[in-house]
Amino acid sequence: MLKNEYSNDRHLGALFFRRAAQLGDQTCVKLQRGTAFEEISWRELGSKVRQAILGLYALGLTKGDKVGIVADNSLGWLCADLATLAGGLPNVLASPTLSDTMLVKTLGHSRCRAAFVGNEIIAGRLLSLTGQFSALQHIIVLDGGGANLPCSLTLEQLLALGVRQKSERLEEILESIHPDELASIMYTSGSTGEPKGVMRTHGNLLSNISDGSEIVLSKPDELTVIVLSLNHLLGRYGFLKSAVTGRSTAVIEATEESLDMKVIKAVSATEMTIVPRVMKKGVEHDPR
Repeated sequence: MLKNEYSNDRHLGALFFRRAAQLGDQTCVKLQRGTAFEEISWRELGSKVRQAILGLYALGLTKGDKVGIVADNSLGWLCADLATLAGGLPNVLASPTLSDTMLVKTLGHSRCRAAFVGNEIIAGRLLSLTGQFSALQHIIVLDGGGANLPCSLTLEQLLALGVRQKSERLEEILESIHPDELASIMYTSGSTGEPKGVMRTHGNLLSNISDGSEIVLSKPDELTVIVLSLNHLLGRYGFLKSAVTGRSTAVIEATEESLDMKVIKAVSATEMTIVPRVMKKGVEHDPR
């Protein structure tokens, strides 16, 4: 277990583990499963993230190695994002809708050594492109499939590998991370041209959340709902803010222009981050 007192709150990962220790069995994530919502506690998510970090290091990754995330919104996505950020393993976000050419340009250009993928189909796509990835060695499949694919393991297998590692190693990893070190690479073409990797440091991410103010604990009833893709910074922002402030987060099945306003009402969110095209869709389909 991590200590309750931290000497390093300089990065998002350390702050997340602080909140996990503080909030314990309180709800961290509400995950839509059809018409119901499954609740995941701070303790449970903290345990998964801890095991994922230690599992990645057990695979042979070292601080600074890049790790791709190619998946849609899910609990596994949240775990992968936090584990790579907290583990000092800069993540590279890529939408599953990207073409094979674009996946090579993102994961290949950034020299990812591992990648979390949403399912076996995406894993198969990466395996078919193996010759074009100079560094990719490990694929972790988030939805439970892929155990028999080459160079692949399931998220559950990664977590089991992490359980077998010394827990003290996590504190060493967290203490080694500094605000000016690379945290994430997000590829964007802007309005024209070839995509370029935008490099975000740990300090950048915390500055986006704090806006220069002190980061404080959220009120117990605060809940944000993720309605945008987590593969974009604005969509991701809502969850990262929750991770450091102790706010609950709802992850719903239909997002962006497929948004179901009945689900939004049912979850009773106090906040959501949205963009005009999605807001327009929500107004058009408001069930009132």
